[in-house]
Amino acid sequence: MTRSDISNLEKIPRTAKEEHYKRSRSCPKTKNFQLYRSKKAFVIAERGEHRAGLIPTQVPESTSAEVIRNLRKRRYSVDVNAPSKLENKRPKMTRAWAIDDTNDKLEVCPLNFARESVASVPVYNEAEPMRQRERSTAFPDPRRYWNLYQFDTLQDTDVPSDSSCHLDLPGSSINNEDFLNIRKFDIDGWLTDNSVDVPLELLSRKYKCQEHGIEIVQSLMAVQLYQIYRWGDSNRDNFAGYGLERERLSSSRHVFIPMNDGIDEISNEGSGCGLHWSFVYIDRELCQATYIDSLFAFDAYHQRLAAAVVDAMGTLLEEDYEFSIDWNSPDQLKDNRSPVFDIGPCGPFVIETIRILVAWIRGEQDAGNELDMIWLPDGFGEEYRFDSKRIREGIFADIARARMEETAKKLAKQHDEAALAGVKGNELEKEGHRQVEEASEPIVAGQESSGEEDAEGLVFVTPPTSVSSSFEADQAKIEDE
Repeated sequence: MTRSDISNLEKIPRTAKEEHYKRSRSCPKTKNFQLYRSKKAFVIAERGEHRAGLIPTQVPESTSAEVIRNLRKRRYSVDVNAPSKLENKRPKMTRAWAIDDTNDKLEVCPLNFARESVASVPVYNEAEPMRQRERSTAFPDPRRYWNLYQFDTLQDTDVPSDSSCHLDLPGSSINNEDFLNIRKFDIDGWLTDNSVDVPLELLSRKYKCQEHGIEIVQSLMAVQLYQIYRWGDSNRDNFAGYGLERERLSSSRHVFIPMNDGIDEISNEGSGCGLHWSFVYIDRELCQATYIDSLFAFDAYHQRLAAAVVDAMGTLLEEDYEFSIDWNSPDQLKDNRSPVFDIGPCGPFVIETIRILVAWIRGEQDAGNELDMIWLPDGFGEEYRFDSKRIREGIFADIARARMEETAKKLAKQHDEAALAGVKGNELEKEGHRQVEEASEPIVAGQESSGEEDAEGLVFVTPPTSVSSSFEADQAKIEDE
């Protein structure tokens, strides 16, 4: 560089750094780009001028008109690319975002960009140094919308096999290890109490059982009932300690009680008990109880356990039930159509059979028909087409979807509190934006997503139609049988 060149540079007016960087924008009315990247998705969005900041996922009904007027306007232009199994079947000339993990850079390029065309791109030299592009801003966490999650086949590496809580519901919970074991067929595939309680609670919530006089109790209730049968009113207080259970059961006509043969473990220690699931159905209006078992319906010991649970139920509610055994239950081994031998199909059988009976009850209620005592029809074992593998996958998918929804609700609540905190007229603004500080920080482009975040958003499978079928399909199935 000559002395004359230096003198010419001195004649160029000096510009503030902020203004210098602002000129790197392609359009003066465009705000910064918002980027989000996880293991299986890359999202880019831009916000128009005067639209910086957060907006709530949903505006609460109690929000005042002043707050609604002062909310920021929504305008997103979003381009999302998520890899899929059809990646290689995309049409030609499709553009996609290419991620170079070696230098952690994000670049856009055509998938079928010709190599020879790269050499023909002219290169220019500029006297002014290259302007640095402004730093991208954080993108609001897309996991607030559960239906934006990436559906794919779950790999065991996505969820750690540990005792950490995987899904926490109001009445039950399940950890990661039990969740992963649902799809196993060896001894680890035997469903634990939590693995049975969580799907049944989701089933109760799906069919709105409590609103229609149907109660599906937790497996612990069978243990409590057996203790009542064995020891009676030991405290001589008319079972005051079971006040909540008595109130909940007395308001329902149809009661389903899943039970494990380990409820008598004190007197049968070391006898192999605690490895088989069955259930009892009680119609309190007709004062009838039915024991349904897929393996030991003919066994006197298991019959005695079921009769004891029914007797204790009558004692607790001061009622008397007629006990009977349903002999039309399918055999979990002989009638199981699973392509893989399942060593513990009793748990899936209990969950799916309760689902079928609940769907039948709800269908009759919606049709306005008078309900009689429920029995499994003749030939149900052969026509049921019991497939424990299909049922396990359905249970797995239902729990995965429930976790998606629970995660989305939690993140949406945090996001909305942060968005409404800065709106003029909102009470949250007067609290010093406390909710903004407590809200979790969204992921910024260029940062590596943590393992926990990846597991949150990428562990779900496409729900099969077995457990997630509609009322109409369930009713049609019963009518065909």
